[in-house]
Amino acid sequence: MFTDRDNPGFLPNGKLRRNTTQFVESGTAVMAEIERIGNHAGCQPASWTWDSQRNATTKIPTPGPALRGIIHNRRPAAARQAALQWANALGLTPDDNASRGTLSFTGEIDRLPIEIWTVVDDKAFRGKYATLKLYGPDWILTSLFTIAATVAAVALKRHRALTKTLTR
Repeated sequence: MFTDRDNPGFLPNGKLRRNTTQFVESGTAVMAEIERIGNHAGCQPASWTWDSQRNATTKIPTPGPALRGIIHNRRPAAARQAALQWANALGLTPDDNASRGTLSFTGEIDRLPIEIWTVVDDKAFRGKYATLKLYGPDWILTSLFTIAATVAAVALKRHRALTKTLTR
């Protein structure tokens, strides 16, 4: 997709140039190419940034940072539609690990990790007790089952001890 002519920060063999200015120009060229693809596909605007922390969480080793697009739209339906437009234009797939109340699509273009992300449920995403609401019922049930199992084990042990004393 990207060539040396379109992306002056890369050498023809795919390695980055060592000059910092050329490196910045290569990042700018990649972002411009992504924007061109999005404009051509009729995608709604997104804010693109380089996310260097993403490399620590990806399972695929990557030599550099990931490109992350964020869609800022207060209307959930419009935000969802914009994310889907970008995902279709860039060939991204849904991210099953997206946080609560968000929609995320990930993929790669020429081994460059790309993610498009948006908030589709602000209350769930920013909720004061969002984690408790999500995991609270599981914690309660797990605690109840643990208590019930402990009581049953103690009762069974006492029953066996009482049975032994009565049979002697």
